[in-house]
Amino acid sequence: MTAAILISGAMLLGVMLCAWLTQRLTHNVGWVDVFWTFGTGLAGAGLAIVPVDGAGIDARQWLVAALAVVWALRLGLYVALRVASTPEDRRYAELRQDWGASFQSKLFGFVFLQAPVALLLAVSIMLAARSPGAGLRATDLAGAAILLIAIAGEGLADEQMRRF
Repeated sequence: MTAAILISGAMLLGVMLCAWLTQRLTHNVGWVDVFWTFGTGLAGAGLAIVPVDGAGIDARQWLVAALAVVWALRLGLYVALRVASTPEDRRYAELRQDWGASFQSKLFGFVFLQAPVALLLAVSIMLAARSPGAGLRATDLAGAAILLIAIAGEGLADEQMRRF
């Protein structure tokens, strides 16, 4: 399990390096948000299905991994479409202006700080996937239903904000 967490951390550092390089090439820091979302979802799903004590992967682990993927796909695709079709987000444009000539060096630290934060979220997904006892319980299904409703609500809110 420790090895899986370390591998996920290294992967997230690589993802954030790609994010930083992409924003340099595109001159749009919004791509960092896209990389972070997909990286966090992938790391969370991957850690969710790490076998517990040499046993196989149980239904709860698969469910949590699938929910992490659904969340990442919904948010990541939404953000990617927005970033690809609009100018740089106002928040990032303001940072670019405020930080001036040191923008890229400060952004580098800002972007890489997001990797350990994403790893903490991925580890929390892993912990949510582990529960004593075999099989799915009613609480697992209720939790999945709540998350799916929340993801749909996020999508609705994003659409309302876009229209506004």
